[in-house]
Amino acid sequence: MNATAAIALCLLMLAIAVAGLTFRRRGLTARVAEQLHAPAPAPRPDPIDQARLAERVAELRAEFGDEVARLMQTAAIEDLDRHLAVLRGTAPSGPDETAAQQRSRSLHSVVGIAATLGCTELSDRARVLDTLEDAASESPAALHDLIADMQELRAGLAALQDRDPPASPAASWKG
Repeated sequence: MNATAAIALCLLMLAIAVAGLTFRRRGLTARVAEQLHAPAPAPRPDPIDQARLAERVAELRAEFGDEVARLMQTAAIEDLDRHLAVLRGTAPSGPDETAAQQRSRSLHSVVGIAATLGCTELSDRARVLDTLEDAASESPAALHDLIADMQELRAGLAALQDRDPPASPAASWKG
């Protein structure tokens, strides 16, 4: 083996070792890492299933009542606005945490919000991004897609709230 081939072999082995460390960092499996770095899939026609969202909001209304469900919708919209600002990088970062730490906290919150509203695919994608040290630098395309879908979820919630105004006190009184 000549010196050039030996150097090439050493570089290849080093690249494989570095790739292995990258995939193991923070518990990511090679399969998840491949998904994060894979080419973006073709655009989905409806990433947020608006019919399922309406169905889930109706379930929440049946379970908790109109007033509480409406408060939950309002809180979800406000939370999504806050988390969207953090994920876009437009929210000011506090002195005690980095922008990456803020993004991680927001992604963790989005997991719960989306799951509560029946948007399991959005919740799963936020969970995967939350496993990264910094989703903005490690998987910017996936973060961009997540932000777009969060905006669609927020718009769907707002539309449902506008479509179903709160019941008047007189209408809900059963005296």
